[in-house]
Amino acid sequence: SVFLKNHKFDAKVDTAILLVLNDADNTTERMSLPLYINATSDNCNNCKPWALEGDQGKLTHNYGMYLRVDTRFGVMVDVFVPSGNRSTRSEAVYLDGRFHQTFAEKGEYLLMSHGNRGNSVDCDVYQTKSGISTYGPLWHATLAICCISVACSIIMYLERRYQLWLRMQCRTHDRLVNADLGDTEDFSGKYTSRVTSSGDPEASEAAEALQRQQSQLNNETSTPPRKRATKRLRSLDTFRGLSLSIMIFVNYEGGRYWFFNHSRWNGLTVADCVFPWFIWIMGTSMVMSFNSLRRKGMSRCAMSMKVIRRAIILFAIGLFLNNGFDLAHWRIPGVLQRFGVSYLVVGLVDVFVPPLKFVSKVSPVYDVVAFLPQWIIMICLVIIHTAITFGMHVPGCPTGYLGPGGIGNHHKYPNCTGGASGYLDHLVFGRKHMYRHPTCTDTYHCQPYDPEGILGSLTSIFLCFLGCQAGRILVVYDQGVPRIARWIVWGCILGAIGTGLCEASQNTGMIPINKNLWSLSFILVLGGGAFILLAICYILVDVLEVWSGAPFYYPGMNSILVYVGSELLQKFFPFSFKVSSDHSGILASSLVGVSVWLVVAFYLNHIKFYLKI
Repeated sequence: SVFLKNHKFDAKVDTAILLVLNDADNTTERMSLPLYINATSDNCNNCKPWALEGDQGKLTHNYGMYLRVDTRFGVMVDVFVPSGNRSTRSEAVYLDGRFHQTFAEKGEYLLMSHGNRGNSVDCDVYQTKSGISTYGPLWHATLAICCISVACSIIMYLERRYQLWLRMQCRTHDRLVNADLGDTEDFSGKYTSRVTSSGDPEASEAAEALQRQQSQLNNETSTPPRKRATKRLRSLDTFRGLSLSIMIFVNYEGGRYWFFNHSRWNGLTVADCVFPWFIWIMGTSMVMSFNSLRRKGMSRCAMSMKVIRRAIILFAIGLFLNNGFDLAHWRIPGVLQRFGVSYLVVGLVDVFVPPLKFVSKVSPVYDVVAFLPQWIIMICLVIIHTAITFGMHVPGCPTGYLGPGGIGNHHKYPNCTGGASGYLDHLVFGRKHMYRHPTCTDTYHCQPYDPEGILGSLTSIFLCFLGCQAGRILVVYDQGVPRIARWIVWGCILGAIGTGLCEASQNTGMIPINKNLWSLSFILVLGGGAFILLAICYILVDVLEVWSGAPFYYPGMNSILVYVGSELLQKFFPFSFKVSSDHSGILASSLVGVSVWLVVAFYLNHIKFYLKI
């Protein structure tokens, strides 16, 4: 208890303090040996036990050691006596204690190694200080957001039902006009009636002339009727804005909850979904945009130049955002670079590979069969991706390796992070021009790896093409029911294939769901989910019209500006600010940052300012 009261070793977010005391009876040679403490997180698949963060070194008799332990997942703790001077459990002669524990955040624990029972030492764990509620701030924030949403919905309903704002504006306008100029309608009416009632022919002619002038003036100032504009698919902008808002929230630390951060390797979290959804939505928008350009008579050459120009701009902006001032470590791959490559390939295929003309447009599968040549090209890209992934020889690594390297797979392949994908990026870009802090670093202690590398671009291209399929359904079918039915069928088929490839398992499937690798199962599951989500948004926003899409509709209309702005201004107030090192403060900062960008997007929509590239 003295150690725990006086120590200055504080717990960080998602950690607890573990004080280890060795109070074993030092009467035998075995008991005089030092103890070592290693641990393995449940989130680390087939990992070699690793030393905990904190005081380093061996634990000798009557000595205390402070360690930090992870509280996000359960931890397997090993207390052992090494063989000779070695300090790894795999080479240990004596294993004193092994226990599994889920620690409370910012709690304090005491691990006491004491007593002598035969040739073993007892290890007891005591909690000396209660932890804090990890998910309490999240529940409070969710409740507050729900209350605000309900209040805004009630206000908007009353506004639509009674037109309160319009009436207020009209009354204010009339009051100001009458105060300054008098009541013009009453004045002209009284003047006309007074002149016509006098019986004077000249006065009657003057009154008729006045009425004709007023009628002519009204006709000149009235707005001429406009052609009916094509209705914009509001649900698609809403889906895009929702993905962008989640992306900003995640980039602003997402309250530092593990499910609002990317998976350490295999698996799927909320943060893993938004980037693939964005690429999928880009494909959907691409079909509608190209269809509009064809109706205007734009040539293939002009359309291809437009595609190339936009892809170059996206790639250039991505390079600019990748800390380009340090040329020696300028990261080449990136998020917008992946957008540019996907847009370029899918766009050029759509421009130069037209649909088959012999397929009847009344066919219920026209949206698939007519574009069979494009499907063949995209499937070939998937085959190339699969062949390289499972067939490329990587020095020092097993063929087809999909693991994180580092301490994964019991530390057998420490330099094989990502297998063929990582090796290919190392050959092309070099270690200095790749992402140096991948998500597997903290858990697996892996080497630099870029999740937006070359090999994953092939599957992202295919994901963008799946988005094109959703856009073709919109173009070919003009009724809501056929659109929704086809989206749901596509979502179920893709989700089932993706689940089959990963065998509904996080780590043991043939092709695990992996955002770092952009594995085939990953893009199929996310593509299927995107079809389902678009169907839901379409029903709520465009069909039933029970939701306007606000507030996500506004950033969806200005996605490039909002994303680039959020990246550039991420470290500036009020978009982010320094807070206390707990979930409540970090979550508040993340929510404020997203809210500010929603307000910015709303204002840009109000003044009709949209950035297009």
